[in-house]
Amino acid sequence: MDKYKKLAGNTLIFAIGSFSSKLLVFFLTFLYTWLLPPGDYGEADLITQAANLISPIAMLAVNEAVIRFVMDKTVSRKAVFTAGLATTLGGAAILMACLPLVGLMPILSPHLPLIFAFVLSNNLRSLCAAFCRGSGYVRLYAVDGVIATITTVFFNILFLAVFKMGFTGLVAGTVAANMLSVAFYFVTARLHRFMAPRMLRRDVFRSMYRYCVPLIPTTLFWWITNVSDRYLIELYLGRELTGLYALASKIPALLTLASAIFYQAWLLSAVSEYDQPEEHGRFYSRVTQTYFSLIFLAGAGLMLITRPVMFLLSLTNAAYASAYTYVPFLILSEVFSTFVTFFGAFYAAAKKNLMVPVTIFIGAAVNIVLNIWLIPTHGPQGAAFATFVSYLLVFLVRLVDVRRFVQLKISYGAVAASLLLLGAQGYFVYRSDVVGYTAQLALVLLMLLANLRHLLPLIRSILSRARALLTRQPAD
Repeated sequence: MDKYKKLAGNTLIFAIGSFSSKLLVFFLTFLYTWLLPPGDYGEADLITQAANLISPIAMLAVNEAVIRFVMDKTVSRKAVFTAGLATTLGGAAILMACLPLVGLMPILSPHLPLIFAFVLSNNLRSLCAAFCRGSGYVRLYAVDGVIATITTVFFNILFLAVFKMGFTGLVAGTVAANMLSVAFYFVTARLHRFMAPRMLRRDVFRSMYRYCVPLIPTTLFWWITNVSDRYLIELYLGRELTGLYALASKIPALLTLASAIFYQAWLLSAVSEYDQPEEHGRFYSRVTQTYFSLIFLAGAGLMLITRPVMFLLSLTNAAYASAYTYVPFLILSEVFSTFVTFFGAFYAAAKKNLMVPVTIFIGAAVNIVLNIWLIPTHGPQGAAFATFVSYLLVFLVRLVDVRRFVQLKISYGAVAASLLLLGAQGYFVYRSDVVGYTAQLALVLLMLLANLRHLLPLIRSILSRARALLTRQPAD
């Protein structure tokens, strides 16, 4: 059971550092909707999403290689960190030279310095965080999550409420928090110890790039699936609806946040267990099925709170009142997005990343075609539906593909039933009367019953540990 305890322990540490802090950032949405009209909110979202696309391309996704190779006992940690830092700084220099190309997009051209600052600060923080996670400094990583959130909140309030900087202040606050986070990592983990130019080894670069370069097109395809719809909404329908769609994505983003916390711990366990093929099949299958059940239940919970949360957000600015209509399909999308990401740990553990961009490309191609077709006629709702179909398709492709090198046993009946129940609940989100909420509660209960068999081992484990803590005798 040590493997399960280790997974649970790491998940708890990452949750302490991320969930409560990121939840606080979610509540800042009330501040954003109060101080920014939908158009400005949409503008800030487009700038941030463009920078999020550029970031991994500029650093060649080397942070993914850093976290994997620093766990490899045969490779020097100094060589790994030095290669990662050289790649990150070199990518920043190339990006600066290429900024005029980014400026060809009219939406982004006025914000090039802001985009560059965001990309550089984000990449440096990603590098430091990846190195510390892979090196086993998980508690330090958790502490940084809390500190980064506090500084983000401080700078957002300062730039938005005090200096009245508008959407520029929203992005600048993240940049300032990122740079303080980098300083925190360098001081506490003494990362300067791992900066060794003499350790710039060609074989380490070659191995790391062979691992991470296939992930670069994956980043592009992820962006197409996740974000391109917002640019098309801007193109076809204008900034106002882009802002509403961006706000609607905030509730589903809570699901992504929770799954991302687990994924950080899951990646470490998946890698460490992969070299024991006679045992990992049962471990992988049990974790996968439990994860699926928890995500479906979390999705049902988010459906249940959608109307109340969106109502509260509309009190700060009535212009956001209709944003709830796009949430159900976005929650369905995020459910399968988390499943797709979960399978990514299997590719990382096996170092078989070549199929990763292929699977995402399929979803991205379908997504862009559906967006062009549906957004002009169905507006943001068409974009949300296109995203759902894309992620469902990628999930099915990866489910088949990973079984080539991982033994998985999944209850397909429970997955299908959960999808139908969640889809039915999404229908009742559009009803704010007693019938709508009663139906949603009934569907949540059915969701729990459909997945109870897979959750019982987890529930028993939690109850057992709670009982042990309550009955523990004090020392004499």
